[in-house]
Amino acid sequence: MVKLYLSAFLLLGCFSASKAQSVLTLDSCVNQAYRNFEFTKQVEYTNQVTQANIAGVKKNYLPSLDLNAMATYQNEQISIPLAFPIPGFEAPVAPLNINTALLTLRQWIYDGSMTHNQRLIQEASGNVQLQEIGVQKLEVKNNVMQLYFAILLQEKQLEILKDKAAVLAGRLKEVDAAVESHVLLESDRNMLKAEIVQLKQRITEIEFGKKASIRGLSQLLGVDIAEETQFTEPAAELTTSTDLSMRPDVQLLNYQMNVMEAQKGMIKSNYLPKIGVFADGGFGLPGYNIFNDAVAPMAKVGVSLQWHIFDWNKGSTQRQTLDLSQKIINLKQDRLKMQVGVQREVEQSQIEKARQLMLNDQELLDLYTSISAAYAAQLENGTITSADYIQQLNKEQEARTNLELHKLQLIIATLNYNTLINGQ
Repeated sequence: MVKLYLSAFLLLGCFSASKAQSVLTLDSCVNQAYRNFEFTKQVEYTNQVTQANIAGVKKNYLPSLDLNAMATYQNEQISIPLAFPIPGFEAPVAPLNINTALLTLRQWIYDGSMTHNQRLIQEASGNVQLQEIGVQKLEVKNNVMQLYFAILLQEKQLEILKDKAAVLAGRLKEVDAAVESHVLLESDRNMLKAEIVQLKQRITEIEFGKKASIRGLSQLLGVDIAEETQFTEPAAELTTSTDLSMRPDVQLLNYQMNVMEAQKGMIKSNYLPKIGVFADGGFGLPGYNIFNDAVAPMAKVGVSLQWHIFDWNKGSTQRQTLDLSQKIINLKQDRLKMQVGVQREVEQSQIEKARQLMLNDQELLDLYTSISAAYAAQLENGTITSADYIQQLNKEQEARTNLELHKLQLIIATLNYNTLINGQ
């Protein structure tokens, strides 16, 4: 994994400078995570391996040239027996030592489609490896999304809590004046001070949580992310597609099925006849005339036939194994479709729930904001205590927090749904 620094990240366009603050988007984070995990190189290397394997298979169509050298010694000579002796004539005998050196040129005319099926296996295997990379990318994307939205939620919480702290600080000044005028009690002022301290504690907790989320995201992206970096909310438009064929895990299972189909074709090719031509050329001691004890040229051309007829049902067993493996893949496909279908229903329910809750949140926020304003005036006049005002302000803050939370939940559920369908 290559460690990139912030300057390199700027050059890649994942950050855009805005005065002293950097801006990050979800898409830029996902793309940078892909670069950090070097998926592009992995895809490139995988394609190169596949093309090299296919090129090697295609060489089966080319003629082969082999050198065959042999030296033998036998314990008995080959001779031609004579029915009766002939004066002055000796029967020829072959030498005990035979030496040959031949170049053999072979060219297949028909190989039972073995080369074709080997190429199909290499192509399907390459596609399997590519889809495995796609599954890895989907996992990385989900991890980035989880951390990115955690940061967005923490930022919203900090924004709301800091706004509330500013409001309480303003109310504290008013309460100070009211206490000095003996309109409110000292306990009212202390109540506000205690609430401000609790807010500071809560803000500190969330700030540390945000730092941890940023560090985790930084590890995934392979870059240093400044704490003041601004994270923008992504736009989310619900996809209308229901086709799961683009998911990398679905395609992975399909390509695994293709590999097995090609392997079945290879088994069938093993039982088809293979026809080729050959030519031998070289020297022998002796040559083809074994009774001539001298170095002689040797040349021969011919046609060869190979036909694997019987193998004790080994091929049938291999086909049965592949059939069972394909049944297992079918079960995996059915299980995957079921899991995706269940998760799709969950995300659709989350989308509808978030939309409905946002309507209720906005209505509650409008009401509580109006009530809080009235309570602030009453607190200033001393007709209610600080505890009453804080209780009402907490209700307003809760409604505001819920509204922002449900907005993010709607975006998250929408993006999760889209990713669930197309896997990208």
